[in-house]
Amino acid sequence: MGFERASQPVTRHPPPCAGAHSGPPGRLRGPVLALLSALLFALTVPASKVLLESTPPLILAGLLYLGAGIALGLFGFVRKTVLAPNAPSRRVPAARRPRTADYLRLAGAIATGGVAAPIALLSGLQRTPAATAALLLSFEVVFTALWAGVFFREHVGRRVGLAVAAVTVGGVLLSLDPDGEWGLSLGALGVVGACALWGLDNNLTAVIEDLEAVRIARIKGFVSGGVNLGLGLLFGFRLPGWGALAGALAVGGAAYGLSLVLFVLALRRLGAARTGAYFGSAPFLAAGLSLLVTGETPGSLVFVAAGFMAAGAWLMMGEQHVHEHVHAGVVHAHWHAPDVDHRHEH
Repeated sequence: MGFERASQPVTRHPPPCAGAHSGPPGRLRGPVLALLSALLFALTVPASKVLLESTPPLILAGLLYLGAGIALGLFGFVRKTVLAPNAPSRRVPAARRPRTADYLRLAGAIATGGVAAPIALLSGLQRTPAATAALLLSFEVVFTALWAGVFFREHVGRRVGLAVAAVTVGGVLLSLDPDGEWGLSLGALGVVGACALWGLDNNLTAVIEDLEAVRIARIKGFVSGGVNLGLGLLFGFRLPGWGALAGALAVGGAAYGLSLVLFVLALRRLGAARTGAYFGSAPFLAAGLSLLVTGETPGSLVFVAAGFMAAGAWLMMGEQHVHEHVHAGVVHAHWHAPDVDHRHEH
């Protein structure tokens, strides 16, 4: 799911479910929040497939991200004026204020994950069965790990290598098309390309140190949505009817905006690794929902590919490091490997 979430200040993770969230209610609430976040995000693929029937990809990408920005803006307003109106304002020390490098990384993340990636995803989704596109989103975790190892010098263990191989095999099976160029589906390649862009976005976002997560997500929503919508109108595309327009904003607000809020709340109760493990169900939930919504009939290769991708997801979520390091808390609105997508301080 293609809405980025940014890093929070560097801090060591406390034990999951500590403090006020300990006990049975807290243990139950965390998984429920994480699964609800994954379910909302999973709605993106089947809902976008339906909306693409009346809305061009460029316009739809803009509306989805604008919907997310609006939803997160409303959340911030409600939190400040209703939920905690008397909360004292926190003064950020000069040493922790955003630097020029943070804004440059944010600009890169917006360009790759906020502008280019959703266009590639929705263009590919037009030519690809929704369930197939949903499973191909598993490639995001692959590219996040690859870019982390190649460009950001992250530790990549053996389990990650096996996970990359498993997801790649599954992706190749889903991308086969005897009638397509080079025997591959161009639509599937578009979805994989979007995942490559989001993987780069994840790594750029992970090293933004001094901007709060929901705030960055809100900025990305408004900027990415505005850019894509403006480009769509510039190229002569028209806005859809009021029904489709409201639907696209609502899908973006729920699948990207509300999903982020629930993800952050789950992180506070479960920690990054356990929350990410629950959220890792999103591509498979999206595939199941796509079959229900679109009425598609999957072939046998889809189930074989799903098995490989599930194995890859399990391997990636179980990746552990043996050296001591400090996590930069990262929240993304699309699936990724939380234990890979962070920075080290040795």
